[in-house]
Amino acid sequence: WPVTSPPCGLEFVRFCAYCEKFDCGLCVQSGPVSRKSVGKATPNYKKHSPFPCKHSGKCTARNCSCMKNGWFCTLLCCNGRESANFFRGCDCGSGGCRIETCTCLRADRECDPALCKACGCGEGKGCGNDNILMGRGLAVGECLCVAQSSFPKMGKGLFTLTNLVPNTYLGEYVGEVIAAGEFSRRRESMYDKNDIHYAFDLTLEMVVDATKHGNHLRYINHSETPNCFVCAMFVGSRVRLGIYTTDQFIAKGQELFYDYGQFFQNMWGGKKASG
Repeated sequence: WPVTSPPCGLEFVRFCAYCEKFDCGLCVQSGPVSRKSVGKATPNYKKHSPFPCKHSGKCTARNCSCMKNGWFCTLLCCNGRESANFFRGCDCGSGGCRIETCTCLRADRECDPALCKACGCGEGKGCGNDNILMGRGLAVGECLCVAQSSFPKMGKGLFTLTNLVPNTYLGEYVGEVIAAGEFSRRRESMYDKNDIHYAFDLTLEMVVDATKHGNHLRYINHSETPNCFVCAMFVGSRVRLGIYTTDQFIAKGQELFYDYGQFFQNMWGGKKASG
């Protein structure tokens, strides 16, 4: 559920859109938060696409589409900063945006220069939570390379040319952002014939199709024991996909993998890797 600040000013509590209480203790799972576990209770690809709410009166779970769909209200919403569901950014200092303390990271959001005034996000001043916003990532030829996968008959794969420390940001999974219905049409008419496609669910309604307009990250294959993971981050007013290494050290020359999820398992019968 959304992380926000209640009227009392306490930090890191969660607002339950069902009972309309902060830290109700019934609807909210509590416990330590790690970079891999953020957002797993309601991953973004299982949410409806975020659109600014438009209604009369204050934002409540009964009339606010943002709260109903598990999103924070933004400056584009009808109540803007006056909404109880408005995300106010973090108050971390420069270099202080870490998962244990940063409200943005805990909410699967990158820091926003319009909201976060002290961490230096968007200015290259040490914020560690603006990678997608700043267009960072590891370059092909310098840190990464595309080559034949280490798994037979799996096509191309992505390998690292340097040692990677835990939780390294690799880059953004990019492509055409299309409706799920359009992707289903493409898959049935084109992709299934070739037994291959590159796509990632963004929300319930939208898909990132990287088949023609993707980057090198589309060549990361599937594994049930991955060394990378994908996190759907809210950046500005959009959901975007960042790829990170897990909490393990990855040695130079190793192939990169992430878990494609249960749908892939059902479609492909639990294969260890796929191109």
